[in-house]
Amino acid sequence: MRTPSRFILAMLLSVFLIGVGASGASAESADITRFSQGPLVIDNPCDASQGLLTLFVEGQQVLKTESDGTISRHFNFHGTATSAAGTEYVINQTQTWVTSPDGSFTREFFIRRISKGATDNALIVRIIVGPPDTVTVELKCAG
Repeated sequence: MRTPSRFILAMLLSVFLIGVGASGASAESADITRFSQGPLVIDNPCDASQGLLTLFVEGQQVLKTESDGTISRHFNFHGTATSAAGTEYVINQTQTWVTSPDGSFTREFFIRRISKGATDNALIVRIIVGPPDTVTVELKCAG
């Protein structure tokens, strides 16, 4: 009889300690938002002769507040675009925004625009660091 009661006591203590550890480790909060945007009209970064692009995207944002006060946002977008000339594209974009408690921040954008036709594909990398705002943009257009 002693052995089963020790086993039960040990199991109850283990469950209690797991619960205490889990509640102590939960020092951040997260909020997930889904959204749709469009039509958005933008310049065609690789082939101006195709005309403006009209985009429709769906996305998700994950907003986290860390225990030290750092706020991070992670975005994922997927959508389509059509040029004024009728060329269709698939759009994939990721963004990461991190703001420290002292107000300094970094914003990173990675945009992939894939042509469904014979026109160029694009990879756009944009990084903003501040304050003061320092912007770096890299554009690669490839067939």
